[in-house]
Amino acid sequence: SFPTRRSSDLEMEVKQVLNTIKLARLRAGIKQVEVAEKIGVSKAAVSQWENGKAHPGVSKLKKLADVLNTTVDELLKEQAG
Repeated sequence: SFPTRRSSDLEMEVKQVLNTIKLARLRAGIKQVEVAEKIGVSKAAVSQWENGKAHPGVSKLKKLADVLNTTVDELLKEQAG
């Protein structure tokens, strides 16, 4: 049988992705409002993604990666230690 993930493990992975979004935005030197305008969402949505209150849909990930000068793979990559 396949190992199952506990919900706490999944929550940690989601938080890592959200933290990666914020770090990528800061590295790119872009404000939340600029990200929001470029991908067609509200500033509040970007803030919620970074604070773990929501997450970007699959349709927004490619645009988000492009705006942040990174790849979807990098945004989804698990942070090491």
